[in-house]
Amino acid sequence: MTLNKSDRRGTALGGALSLMLATVIVKLLGVIYKVPLSYILGDGGMGYFNSAYTVYSFFYLICTAGVPKAIMISVSESPSLGKSITRVAKSAFLAVGAATTVLFLLLSPPLSHLIGNPSSIYTMIAVAPSIIFIAVSGVVRGYLSAEHKFLSVSISQIIEGGGKLVFGLAFAILAKRLGMPLYAISAFTILGVSLGAIFGLVYLLIAARGVGEKSDFRFTRSERREVMKKLYSVSTPITVSAAVMSLTGLLDLFLIMKGLISSGVSRESANALYGNYTTLAVPMFNLAVSLIVPVSVAFLPSMTRAYINNRKDFSEVCGLAFGITAVLTAPLAFGMMMYPREILALLFEDSGAAIGSRPLLVLSIGLFFYAALTVTNTALESMGLVRAPVYSMLVGCAVKTAVSVLLIRLPRYGIMGAPIGTVASYGVSLLVSVVYGAKKCKEKFPIISSFAKPTLLAFSSVYLSKGAYFAVKNMFGEAAGTLASIGVSGILYLALLILFGILRGKKILKMSKYTKLTGEI
Repeated sequence: MTLNKSDRRGTALGGALSLMLATVIVKLLGVIYKVPLSYILGDGGMGYFNSAYTVYSFFYLICTAGVPKAIMISVSESPSLGKSITRVAKSAFLAVGAATTVLFLLLSPPLSHLIGNPSSIYTMIAVAPSIIFIAVSGVVRGYLSAEHKFLSVSISQIIEGGGKLVFGLAFAILAKRLGMPLYAISAFTILGVSLGAIFGLVYLLIAARGVGEKSDFRFTRSERREVMKKLYSVSTPITVSAAVMSLTGLLDLFLIMKGLISSGVSRESANALYGNYTTLAVPMFNLAVSLIVPVSVAFLPSMTRAYINNRKDFSEVCGLAFGITAVLTAPLAFGMMMYPREILALLFEDSGAAIGSRPLLVLSIGLFFYAALTVTNTALESMGLVRAPVYSMLVGCAVKTAVSVLLIRLPRYGIMGAPIGTVASYGVSLLVSVVYGAKKCKEKFPIISSFAKPTLLAFSSVYLSKGAYFAVKNMFGEAAGTLASIGVSGILYLALLILFGILRGKKILKMSKYTKLTGEI
């Protein structure tokens, strides 16, 4: 299948936008989901839920991180065999999903004790079956992506998130009315994840029926083995890289519970603190991240071609990617730094928002490091240094562990040791990636120059919005004041970006050029 220039142009930019929008919607559904859930379960119940979900996420990642890309690459190389490859992949990864589910079930008892939260085992058991459906969904998503059906992929993600929201809350309310204990309510609630996965898979299978070239071709047994061997060889390194990235959440789960208990905090209080941290601060940070990550995805093709053809163009593309990322990152970070409690109070109870505001403030600092790290690692991958992100994240995880272990056990820091460790890990990972790129390819990344001006303008905008916050708060209440400050800071920031020439026609045209898959660089 060959696409002409206009087809490629629309596919790349439209696909990136649809996936970004779907990611934002799913994140918003997640926040909406956790707000009423936090009222139903409380911090204690959320501790059971989030403990199990964090462990589940790692097993989920094993079956999904590399699957779509492996299918996409294989189908793109042989479009006429796309449906045949997908049939083989469905069987292969169905087996992987089933084996991972069994492994998760077997490891649930020791893992629940290892993390210091034994009652979370019931929630782990309840969510385990969803891995099977998720594994097959990854195969179909990869096939649809290879056929440039990004909208269908986006809709399936929204269906999954919506199913988790609707069914999860329904089961939670029902279980609470039946007078079940918190750990049982948590287990019933997470069944919504499995139902969301089932409905998402059903939609994907329907969407894929009329896509691609029809083929009744069947591989021989030896050919099937070769196809599976290739799929596993492509998906495995991608999965390993993603697994390293996900270790931060798992480290928090292990280190927070154990560290707080060893410092003299009761198991119930430690569980409540962990539940608050992972329900309020972490999701808000992840929501901000979801707005930033798609930028690197949009620039990756242009980075790759520019590095091969023209190093000068490569530096310009990297500069644009860092610049756009900085423009998005700075207001989000400073907004959460200056109004952490007020933002959380828009969604959660004041008492919970007060506890979660301090970790959110610290995590907001890490948003700068994370944003720069994302673009830097994308640039390294475009240069063929695909192992570099794994190395940098491994070093970051080691730093995260050391800092968190040291601080969480100290009563002076307690739960704050977790976000401090996270920020330190992103900062060190960024340093390792930058140094690695400079030594291997003599490439300097324009991080400081790209972030300097947007950071100053964002700080000024958010700081000046405090006047609007206090004025509206005194008349209409805190929630109205918070919303007013967000609106005023946004308008001020946009005006300053235009005034100082950061958003000007020439730069926007360049951005448009480099985020389209044309044959030109």
